[in-house]
Amino acid sequence: MKTLILTEGGSVSGNGHITRCLSFCHELISKGAAPVLVIKPDRTGEAAVLETVNITGLAVEQFDWHDLKKLKDFTAHFIGGIRSSEQKKDATRNGTGNIKCGLNVIADSYKADFDVYAYLCDISDNQIFFDDYNRIDYPGGHVLNGAVSAAKIAYAGGRGVNYLLGPSYQPIRIEFANSSPVKIKKKVLKVLITLGGSDSDEVCKRILEALVEKFADIEKKIVTGRPLNGLEEIKKNAGENAHFHSGLSAAQMAALMSESDIAVSAGGQTLYELARLGVPTIAFIMAENQRNNVNGFLELRAVENGGESADSGFENKIARAMAGLISCDRRRELSEIFRKIVDGQGVSRCIKEVFTL
Repeated sequence: MKTLILTEGGSVSGNGHITRCLSFCHELISKGAAPVLVIKPDRTGEAAVLETVNITGLAVEQFDWHDLKKLKDFTAHFIGGIRSSEQKKDATRNGTGNIKCGLNVIADSYKADFDVYAYLCDISDNQIFFDDYNRIDYPGGHVLNGAVSAAKIAYAGGRGVNYLLGPSYQPIRIEFANSSPVKIKKKVLKVLITLGGSDSDEVCKRILEALVEKFADIEKKIVTGRPLNGLEEIKKNAGENAHFHSGLSAAQMAALMSESDIAVSAGGQTLYELARLGVPTIAFIMAENQRNNVNGFLELRAVENGGESADSGFENKIARAMAGLISCDRRRELSEIFRKIVDGQGVSRCIKEVFTL
């Protein structure tokens, strides 16, 4: 059965949606399927989006699938003779039985509207729709929210919609799902600072200023989705043991996490990858859609509180949290709690419960 995966991302919104979908791509390919990934870039012709996708056997398309006409034109070519829901109803009324479309669909979007989801339900047998905050009422399918706080969201029941909620369903890329937990060392030697794919220049500068002042001897590895603006100036004030990375592959990112003693991370998808490896983490809110993630992990006492990047004195809160993690016992405690939350099998559970391959 064919699988169509639709998502969005780029230099403005980051690559979190793409990252989640890539975990499904890996799993489907490992099961012998041939998924097609469709990305709506933040900016037309943004090639940087495609640089994040490098999976053997994965077909990738890039266009504005939120535009229903463009989506219909693409799927007409992609699915060929697959029948619409009206044709299926006619077949049922005529006594010819339930006709399968032969298509699975996954969609991960903060912007696609109801009509797009209704059309996707119309042309497919099984659907998984990512939803982080009860964004819209869905016309059908399985709604997936793998966040630690998912159960607290008042999703509507009934109407043929099913729900996959909580971190047991959290999609984790294969490079992280297959990684061994970090070893907690007595001394803190390396800290990983990861800021996601969105604009992060000023946030990075503030964090580094605080950490360089108080933890000059600790090696700092800074990861951003794109090269920072004014990078040379930031480097001058970051100290000799600060190293900057952007556009890393999943394997490269997993390797950096594995060798880190502490992570300072924005509250996006990266938090779940850090949890899988058990990296003691200071989590902070850099965008409103990260609030539930960070607060959920804080309630479970799995991370240290880094506050919000928009707040005055935010960088000092990061430094205080860092000081608290110098203790080996505290880092070991956080690591053990963190690892128990995410086991790396979320994608397998989703596919097993929803799809026919």
